[in-house]
Order: sequence, then C-alpha cells, then structure tokens
Amino acid sequence: MNAHNLDLITPTKANEIVNYYHHKTTSLGCWESNLQLNNCGYHTVCVSAGGKRITIKLHQLTLVANNRLDELNLTLGSFSFDVSHLCHNTRCFSAQHLVVESRQTNRARQACNGQKILVHDEFSYHPCSHGSVEKMRKCILPVQRLCDTMANRDEQTSTEESPAPDLDDTVKDNNDTHKINQVTPTKALELISWYHVATTDLGCWQTWLKPNHAGFCRVKVWHQQEFSLHHLAMIADNRGAELERALGRQSYHSVSHLCHNQLCFNPQHLIVEPKTDLRKRKECKGKTILVRDGIIDHPCGHGGVDRMHKCILPVQDAPDKMPNSREQTSTEATPAPCLDDTAAGSNDADKLGHITPLMAQELVNRYRAVTTDLGCWESNMRPSCRGRYVRLKLRKLHCRPFLHQIAVIADNRGAELKMTLKSNRFHVSHLCHNDLCFNSDHLIVESSTNNLRRRTCVGHKVIIYGPFEFHPCRHGEVEKMRKCILPLLRLGAGHHVNDTE
Repeated sequence: MNAHNLDLITPTKANEIVNYYHHKTTSLGCWESNLQLNNCGYHTVCVSAGGKRITIKLHQLTLVANNRLDELNLTLGSFSFDVSHLCHNTRCFSAQHLVVESRQTNRARQACNGQKILVHDEFSYHPCSHGSVEKMRKCILPVQRLCDTMANRDEQTSTEESPAPDLDDTVKDNNDTHKINQVTPTKALELISWYHVATTDLGCWQTWLKPNHAGFCRVKVWHQQEFSLHHLAMIADNRGAELERALGRQSYHSVSHLCHNQLCFNPQHLIVEPKTDLRKRKECKGKTILVRDGIIDHPCGHGGVDRMHKCILPVQDAPDKMPNSREQTSTEATPAPCLDDTAAGSNDADKLGHITPLMAQELVNRYRAVTTDLGCWESNMRPSCRGRYVRLKLRKLHCRPFLHQIAVIADNRGAELKMTLKSNRFHVSHLCHNDLCFNSDHLIVESSTNNLRRRTCVGHKVIIYGPFEFHPCRHGEVEKMRKCILPLLRLGAGHHVNDTE
C-alpha cells in the first residue's frame, strides 16, 4: 500500500466507512464485521478517494478515522513496526484495541493469547506483564470469576458470563426457521436412516445421493422443500435450537464437520460454532494422527482452545523412517542450521546411538553446576554461537550433540531422541521454557506442533491462594500431553496483581 494514497482518505470519510461495516460488538468490546476475511485473517475494503480505488484493511482504516495516520505510516514499507490487536482478535477494528508498536513487542504479546484475568472476592490477577514496560499497554483479556469451591485446576469451571446474543444472531431467515419447525425429530430420524447406506472407517455416514454445487447432499421432504442432509441429522439429534443459530445470512455461526467431510451427516461429527473457528479448522484438513510405541501425536490443537472440539482425523502407525517435510520448519528455539547442525540427520543418529546411558549420565553429572528454584539444571558453559543451547564436543565420536540431548539418552530414552533426528515432525520440548536446562524431568519428545503451542505459556505463573490453585497451562488437558512447568506465585488476601511479579 502506498502511503501517498492514504492522504486522499479524509478522517470523516474513513469514519463513515468504519461505522457502516460495524455490525457487531463482542462482550470484550471488539468491533466485528460480516465481511469475509482475507488469507491473513483481516477484513479488507475498497475505498474510492481522489479518483482512485484504494484497498485497505479495516483496522488500518480505523486508525485513519481517528487521526492516527502518522502512526499508520510507520507500519507501511517497514518491517520494524506493526499494528497490534490488544484483544488478540484479528477481526477487531476498534480503535481502543489497536496500537502501533515494534514487531518484537507484537510477537511477545502472543504469550497472553488464550489467558484470562482471574477475579476473586479477595484477590485478582492479571497475567499480562506488558503493561509494566514503559509506554506499553496491557493486553485486553476476558475476565474469569473464581469461586471458593474451585480447589484445583481440574475442578475449575469458568463462571464468566456468556455474552448476550447479538441482534444479528437473532435475525434469521424466516423461511429456513419455518422449515425447521415443520420437521419433527422422529421424521428426521426416519429420513436419516433411509439415506444412511455405509459408514467409513472414520465413522462418517455415507449416502448414494450426489452433492450439489456447494458440496452438500440435499433431499426433498414435502411440498418441494429441500433440506441439507447434515441439517436433518442435527434435527434428528434434538439439536434444532443449535441449528437455528447457524441459519440466516447474517449469522455469525455455522455447522462444522469435525471430520472435514462435507458429505458426512453423522451427528457426532457435527457441531455449531462461530465461523472464525470454522476457518481455523482448515489447518487440520489432510492431517493424520500418528501412533508410535504408544505415543499419540494429535496434530489438531483446537481441543486445547476454550469451547472448541478437536477435529476427527484418521489414525495411522508412524513409519520407522519418516520423510522430511520441506514445508515444516523446526519450532524448537534453535538457530538457522550451520555446518555443524547439518549433520543432525541419520549420521548423528548413528553416532549418538553409540553413547550408552551410563556414558551420558557421566556427562550430565560433569556439566551440572547450578540448580534453579524451578528445578532446572544448568551448566557453566556458554550456549552455542548461533543459538541458546549448550553443545558438547565429543571428538572420539566426531559429533557435537546438545547437552539436553545427552540428558535424554541418560534417561534411557534414546529411541525417542532418534525420532527428532530423523524428522522435523518431532522435537525435544523444554517444559520449563528454559533453553539452558538439561534436567531429564523437564524434557519430553513431542510433535513440533505441540512444541509450538507451549510458547503461549512463556512468562506465566501458577497462582496459589490458600487451598486454591490455578494453572494457566492448558496443554495438560490434551491426551498424553504434560503440563508446562511454571513458577509459583502465592497470593494473600487483599492482594491484587496488575503486573506479573
């Protein structure tokens, strides 16, 4: 975008366009529109000004409407500044939720994505620490009210009030709503049983009908009225009230197929969720669940998000030799591969295979110098020149492994370590988020996607107030995933934390 073209848009005209596309205000104060999102997840509009048609993002137009064009110019043609959404909602274009700050600060705010402000009768806690830095604003997070009966994280249920229904959610297509009320669950169940002819290995229900141009199967019930087969499945499951929320052109909800199969009409594979969550599920299309030696690698990360279900994916056994993927990059916080790093393939796997657990344990005991309060083991050696990990020189084996890799071998987990050397799909994760740590209790081998998700817990703490304990890490809720190891923060009565300590 040319900065000179933005001078043609007056604040008055920009304000009119922003108010025109302001269709919804969420409980968090986010302004949202019914416009479709682009590939980057933002709303874009075309503005006619000065005889030109200018394509601009809606949140950028909000800055122009609020006389903040000088701030917006800093982000154009430069990779040093970005427009940050304090609410972590890329659809939002509220001026109160937008700030222009450095790209490094913008990426640091990802650690607060998914967190909530804890509010109790006797204490409160704000997990965002960015407000403690000069000239930085705190992230805008939802509020979760806690009860005294919540003794631990597993028993906690959010007492946050659900947002009131918007006007757009209540305005539905009268024809669709009228047709749903005419079909009873019994009649819908008869039709579903008639058209259900086969079931796939994934549990998807199939029929002989051909899909329409939209990719769905539709049937005629009576009076030439057509219904989508998956809509009838929800009516047969007594979920007609949920289905009504997804009908209408102005609705913000849609029916999602957890199996990514539009021809499926199994009610167990159908849910009603916001359209933003439906778009997020496209990332899981075509992926499979890998099983290796009892370890399940589920690539779907939506199950860890509040009020979202996991995608239903096919399961297959992981092969012994997994092909490298050029599209996937290492999510472990390692530098770009140098000459020594390029040997981390089958050659290093063979060389590290000659290291016995007894030899590895001797190396761990030799270099263990400091034990932190969190239980991290650190050495006095400096990290490698291009990374934050400590490397060793084993001249007899002609290899340079990382110290945390030696710790995994010392814990008799050499077979798991080989998975990280042969493929970029698995990595060694530090549960303590300390790259210098080589405590085997803090190291696990998991998929690169799970390793990337753990970055949202960096900088957070476990809140303890009497018998009450709140663990902000949500990764333990996923099957066979361990929680992140975070420091403790004990609060007293009347203690209100605005910044992490």
